[in-house]
Amino acid sequence: MMLTIRRFLKTMIGVATPTQIMLACLLGSLLGFLPIAGSGLAPGILIVFLLLILHANIFLAGLVAAGTKLLSIALAPLAFWIGRVLIDGPTEPIMRALANGPVTAWMGLESYFAVGGLILGLITGVLLGLIVGRAVIRLRQTLASLETEREAVKAIAARRSTRMATWILFGGIPKGGFSAIADRRGSPIRASGVAVVVILIGLIALGMWSFSGEMARGLLQSQLTRLNGATVDVGAVEIRWRDGRAEIRDLQVCDTSNLDRNLLQAAVITADLDLADVLRRRISIDLVRVVDALNNEVRATPGVIFLDPGDDAEAETTPDEEIEDETSLPGGRLEDYLKNAREWRTRLEQISRGIDEL
Repeated sequence: MMLTIRRFLKTMIGVATPTQIMLACLLGSLLGFLPIAGSGLAPGILIVFLLLILHANIFLAGLVAAGTKLLSIALAPLAFWIGRVLIDGPTEPIMRALANGPVTAWMGLESYFAVGGLILGLITGVLLGLIVGRAVIRLRQTLASLETEREAVKAIAARRSTRMATWILFGGIPKGGFSAIADRRGSPIRASGVAVVVILIGLIALGMWSFSGEMARGLLQSQLTRLNGATVDVGAVEIRWRDGRAEIRDLQVCDTSNLDRNLLQAAVITADLDLADVLRRRISIDLVRVVDALNNEVRATPGVIFLDPGDDAEAETTPDEEIEDETSLPGGRLEDYLKNAREWRTRLEQISRGIDEL
């Protein structure tokens, strides 16, 4: 068991060829300069996957990422400036195309900090890779020259710090001695890393497939509540990825002027989605079908006015009781009140504004 763990760790850490040292410094630096969340999440995950797949030195990459993360805090204004120049400057058409392109739209290229961090990470990673790579080559040459002095080599090799350093940088002391390190050649692809990435991608896809409906329901309900200004209830959301269809059940949009009634109530709303636009980080709805739409229905429980935490002014939490009866629509089915065009136009314009903002 211990032998298996040691061999796995040795494989994951990798042999320290100059190319692998450069990859470790480059990927670690990119990871360190990217924002932790938000716009840097997707490119960060991609870099971690590359670090696992490519036969780079993971331990060295971790050290570089930790150091550059601290450095990125001090260089945050510079990263913001670089990102603004690239996004809003002469390269704006290129950055706009990348920010709206398939797959690249998820890379956070619309963020000043993310773009500037990638540039600083690239420069820092290349410089560190050259410096560390040369240092490792010189260390190898020094250790190889000491092999002629047997006692000196034994004394150095017996030290714990030496064993730890050679384990991190070289994957351990080779049987042929330190001079054999120069002849080491590692595979550019780490088989165990490929297996780990495949498993992680499978788990992520399974999670999105299983829980996308519930996540979409919570997000849709919170966003519609914010846009409507009062309670919006969403019973369930089902996303059928194969059919390119989303289904919203038991939608109730509370009327902000009368919290005891719904501005709109629908049993089922079905939308046909363009899945190609999902790769561009946008949602395109081709057709919407509404089943059992009702207006001005009495709510089971009164709604609540949504208060934006950013607003200083306090909003009223009770409806206006002096609304004239003729301006409110009676309960019933949608087709029974199409004759009240003016009232319906007001209602639909309110809903349209909310959909446009969403």
